[in-house]
Amino acid sequence: MKRGKRDPTTFPLFALKHCDWLAEQDMQVLLGASLEATVGEAQCRRADVEKYQQKYM
Repeated sequence: MKRGKRDPTTFPLFALKHCDWLAEQDMQVLLGASLEATVGEAQCRRADVEKYQQKYM
């Protein structure tokens, strides 16, 4: 395949693969964000539990 001119038959395939890749990246970002949120919530809860224990134990 020549570098200068794009082959019109392979371009749509490349574009689709690229969209697929972007969707995959997006999913990883979403998963990462939800994981961070879960970890953050867990840390908040742990802090609450520790405060409670100090107060009432």
